[in-house]
Amino acid sequence: MRGEKKTEQARRRKKRVIRENYYPIGSRLATLEDLDKKEPVTTVVGVRGQEASKSIKSRVKYIILVSAMLAGIGVWYASHADKSGKEGVQYSYYDSYSEAVSKGAVQGGWIPRYLPDSAYDIHEMHDLKTNSGWISFKFPPSARNKMMERYSPLQDKRIKRISIEGVKTPWWPADLNGQLSAGIARKYSFYLTGRSSYREGLDEYIAVDWVNSRAYVWR
Repeated sequence: MRGEKKTEQARRRKKRVIRENYYPIGSRLATLEDLDKKEPVTTVVGVRGQEASKSIKSRVKYIILVSAMLAGIGVWYASHADKSGKEGVQYSYYDSYSEAVSKGAVQGGWIPRYLPDSAYDIHEMHDLKTNSGWISFKFPPSARNKMMERYSPLQDKRIKRISIEGVKTPWWPADLNGQLSAGIARKYSFYLTGRSSYREGLDEYIAVDWVNSRAYVWR
């Protein structure tokens, strides 16, 4: 009886070792009956478990990688794409003013020449039907003096009369849409660019956020 009891205990310990060291995903665990066979399935089960585990880990890594790539594309598109929802509206993005020059955007009139040469992160959108246009760009603090020399400050009375045609895009601030609020001048400095529009001679305005070194142009 004692011998049988020891044998039974040994079999159970062996089974516990199998459970702890093998991961039979998609297959059954070795049973006590399997251990009695001349060719137990412990090795087979263990190998299958390890291979299955590696396969699943590889798939998880692949899914995470693809998800991260798609998320990155989504973020880029959301920050760059045209969200106006209007027909005839065209959008362009330039890393720098020099890139806009090289691609003919300045010569074509869509990017004005009065932007500082150091301007970067430039968003440009225009409506071919109405010739309305919107531009957003960043600039280094060192460009401030030259910018102030180029633009004519607007009086508060004129600022209150300005109404900006609605544009819905992530890079254009919501407070520069429609009729401007009374306290808007506390956030932006408003100027007249002194440059007529490329096609119809419309006035072009610029609102400068000096704190964040970002400017917005519209016509």
